[in-house]
Amino acid sequence: MIRKRWLALILALALFILTLGSIVPVGRMLLDHFAFKPGVLQAIASSQTPVAFQGLIFQEKALTMSDILPVYGSSEFSAESEFHPSKLFDGKPDGFVPFLIGRGGSQSLVHVLSLAAQGETLQGKKVVVILSPQWFLTEGISSQYLEQNFSPLQTYQILEDPQQSAEIKRELSQRLLEFPDVIAKYPILRRNLSLYSQQETPGDTKPKVVSELRQVLLTSAGRIERWRLEVQDLYATSLFVPLVHEDVIARNAVNTSSQTLDWTKLQEKAEKRGLESTGNNSWRILDSYYTKYIEPNLAQSYGSEAGVKLYPSPEYQDLQLLMKVLQEQGAQAMFVIVPVNGVWYDYTGFPVQERAAYYTRVKEMVQQNGFELADFSQHEYDRYFLQDIMHLGWKGWVAVDQAMDEFYHERS
Repeated sequence: MIRKRWLALILALALFILTLGSIVPVGRMLLDHFAFKPGVLQAIASSQTPVAFQGLIFQEKALTMSDILPVYGSSEFSAESEFHPSKLFDGKPDGFVPFLIGRGGSQSLVHVLSLAAQGETLQGKKVVVILSPQWFLTEGISSQYLEQNFSPLQTYQILEDPQQSAEIKRELSQRLLEFPDVIAKYPILRRNLSLYSQQETPGDTKPKVVSELRQVLLTSAGRIERWRLEVQDLYATSLFVPLVHEDVIARNAVNTSSQTLDWTKLQEKAEKRGLESTGNNSWRILDSYYTKYIEPNLAQSYGSEAGVKLYPSPEYQDLQLLMKVLQEQGAQAMFVIVPVNGVWYDYTGFPVQERAAYYTRVKEMVQQNGFELADFSQHEYDRYFLQDIMHLGWKGWVAVDQAMDEFYHERS
């Protein structure tokens, strides 16, 4: 009797695993057939939904579309105007749309998860990464930011990808384990990260740390949990697609023939909009932002950042890991260096030499790793380039839009 119960339990478990394993491929096939009609993914590109940057399906589909340019960034995506890429490229006026991936707190480590999870899908694909100086403070990404943007599904995808190098898996696992408060919520994943953080790499002479049996048990438990997360991603994706407005889908479904945008006229228009939007202060800051965040603490802000440093920071190691992922997968990447508001940063005493050293350091990293660079660090004092003290503004977005446009149309 006991033996029969065990056999029944094992059979039920096997059926459960088989069911989980079949739901995802069948569900994806149905999504491809019924949900992802022309224009849908392009319409979703501006949504900045967590379903996209914490899941797998939307990013994977975006990387396969010839008229989509994936763009990884953070809080600058919230700085909207008519020159924001979601507005300027709506309807594919120049033949493509940028697919915006990220939100506030999405720093290099978060983008490592998104991009490494795509594996070989990145081969030969163009992607853009917008860097923010605020990422590179001495503490690096905070536990709070990592937690709100962390994706256990993407992490499992990386660990279980046979094409992903052991070095990437080990470095990523070691880095994530430095955030115990975040990882503690996923005990099975935590154990798997601990396992991969100790994996051997070519040239290692140290003995294996874990037994083969324990490794099999941990990876099997992780695979089951990954299947559950994949089902959740499939469900969230299927719920989100019907929310996209039909008129937006229609605008982006048309195969617009490429046309040249008049960047000179757009910059002139951006200058005018910036002037109109910053009338209540002399800092060239968006009126509403100045009134809410700057004016109440203006006196206290003077000299308040005199001792702030942008080096050393764990963010540089995270950025190097991101570049290593892009290199190993054969992606074509352009990194965008965004400046700070020089007038405001001088007022707060943030050292000019710290800012200059950061720009130089990141520029050299990008070039040494063989990627393209759009460097706007010289625009610290360019009025209306930023809309506040750190986020891209009217002229800034036009400049970045133009760089993305040229990068997209550039022949490989």
